[in-house]
This record gives sequence, structure tokens and C-alpha cells, in this order.
Amino acid sequence: MLIAYFIWQMKQPPPPSPPEVWMKNTGKPWATARPAPPDPLTADVSPNSVPYTSDLQTMRIGFTNTTTAAQNIDYVKVMFTGGSSAAAVFTSNQGFTTADAASAGNTKLSSAPTGCKLFAVNQKSTINTGDMNTTLTVQASNPSSSFAVPPGGRVEIIAYGVVRADNGQTCSFGWTVIGADQVTNGFLEVARAKKP
Repeated sequence: MLIAYFIWQMKQPPPPSPPEVWMKNTGKPWATARPAPPDPLTADVSPNSVPYTSDLQTMRIGFTNTTTAAQNIDYVKVMFTGGSSAAAVFTSNQGFTTADAASAGNTKLSSAPTGCKLFAVNQKSTINTGDMNTTLTVQASNPSSSFAVPPGGRVEIIAYGVVRADNGQTCSFGWTVIGADQVTNGFLEVARAKKP
């Protein structure tokens, strides 16, 4: 009988550890009562899929205030690669400049609060030597201050170039928004059609 009890006891799950007890009784209820604030700006890219073509593409990377209050933003950054590697968004590795003309390698702000500027920085890739990494930054004209995006307001960057991949790989734009109270970041994917 004693042996059967020990065998039964060994098959029982171990008791919860003190951290597990704390998480169940204190941690989860505390976190549930304090939900994360909404993202200051919601990011999107248009189009999010492109055909296989050598034609110039217009890519719109947008950030919209979907909250009910104005959002104070220190800056918005968009990062991408141009070149011959499979991960490159644009096929050209020339880098990007801020210009209004709709031609490859140009980028501009199509909508933003008054007093914002767009800056472009290009650096040779250290991973794929034939690629160029580009960082586009939207910030207040006075870099020591933030800018306000009203409810429903939008910051939109347009980038022009050829978006093509022979094998049809998905590419992405990385993004970061630094607000007064929080930092959000992520990736916006663009599906590219395969070479016919």
C-alpha cells in the first residue's frame, strides 16, 4: 500500500513555484487592470502588393492618429534597403533624396502637420555590399521640439522606385514612432509578384 502511494505521488504534477503563484494571484490581475495605451500612430503601406514590372512604383508609407486626442511626436522613422539583394525593397542602390519629382530615388512628405520636415540618410550596407540602407525621418523643423498630430491626422511619406524581385519575395519597411509617452515600432510588408 505504501509503495502504491509513492508511485501515485510521483505521478502528480509538482506544486506551483512561488513566482507562478504570484503571477496567477497578483501579476495577471494587476496587468489586466492596466491595459497598454493605444499606439500614438497607426502605420500602413500602400500598395501592400505589387506586380512584377520595371515601371516606377509609388510607395506610400503612412502614420495615422486613430486616437481621440492629439499626439505629440518627437519623430517618425522609416527604414528600408535598395539594391540587388532579395530583402531590398527597391531595385536601385542609388540612395534616396528629398525631392518632389516623381522619379526613382526621390521621396517626399505628402501630408504632415505644419512645421515638419523630411530628412533622408543613406548608408552602404555592411551585410550586402551592393545595397544601400536608407532612413527617412520626419521631425519638427526645430529638432528640439515635437510636433502634434491631431485626431484623424496623418503623416505620409511617398517614395518612388522600382519594386521588383525575380522570385517574388516579400519585402518590408521598418518603422519607429517616438511619441511623448511611448515608443512603437514594427514592419510593413509588401508582397512582390514573381517573374512570369
